[in-house]
Amino acid sequence: MKGAHGEHFIGYNVQVAVDAQHDLIVAEEVVQAANDRQQLAPLAEAAKAELQVKELTVVADKGYHHAGQLAACATPGVTAYVPAPGTTSGKTQDGQAVFPKEKFRYDAAADAYHCPGGQVLPFQHKNTDGGQERRRYYERAACRGCPLRGECTTGSCRVITRHPQEAAVEATAARVASASEKVARRK
Repeated sequence: MKGAHGEHFIGYNVQVAVDAQHDLIVAEEVVQAANDRQQLAPLAEAAKAELQVKELTVVADKGYHHAGQLAACATPGVTAYVPAPGTTSGKTQDGQAVFPKEKFRYDAAADAYHCPGGQVLPFQHKNTDGGQERRRYYERAACRGCPLRGECTTGSCRVITRHPQEAAVEATAARVASASEKVARRK
């Protein structure tokens, strides 16, 4: 379903939820989406309704990883285990190695990031990128005199972006890291 196709091309993407205990299909959906990124929450809700349960554990592959879908699953009693796809974190646009975003610790109470150099990068402003809100964190003065600057950025300062559902992504990553056997069983 990827790539350019003639006007008569029809593609289908079959989604299936399977009960891990009995290996039985409990929910299915046929969609025309080219990937699985928007399918996790709807299929989880369908499986939850079919099984008539209030809480459901869902394990999916990295193709289902989408911040909005992970956040949607967290609200109605669905616990998702979805590994993140590989990222370019830790590389500049020209491929130079820098500290990955994971080296920066988010402080929700202060709405700021703490950098590897011990500085605080406060929230500065938000913008919209590709229709999605992004919050930007940086502190020019802290970066200017930082001895780790060369390892952190090639620009005038390091800017960390955060999307509104990033807390759900972080919570999912923590669950996946602490229960890798669930993801391994899914494979």
